[in-house]
Amino acid sequence: EDTRITFETEKLSKDKGCNLQICSCGGYSDCICSDKRISQSILAKWLREQHNIYVTSQIGNLDFINTYHYEIRYIDKNKFMCKVNGNFKTYEEALEIGLQEALKLI
Repeated sequence: EDTRITFETEKLSKDKGCNLQICSCGGYSDCICSDKRISQSILAKWLREQHNIYVTSQIGNLDFINTYHYEIRYIDKNKFMCKVNGNFKTYEEALEIGLQEALKLI
């Protein structure tokens, strides 16, 4: 199952114009879902499609094989830019922080 974004990331994404929500109760007109946060992959797709910002999470290098890092690729003032930060314990943790950092670029 895809990991939902944290409430902190949700607030930041809404501040940046992402108003996507999910409904897990089947989409009834009287939705009873209490948690409509989107998944990390949906937010990453929105960043790609709306802002041309690409966020990924990858396993660390051979020295840090049990850690993960995020990578953000984007265009700024007609220059290709890349931000990398690492040493996270899980893929999802690295991706979450990467998504937050990418949102701050908007």
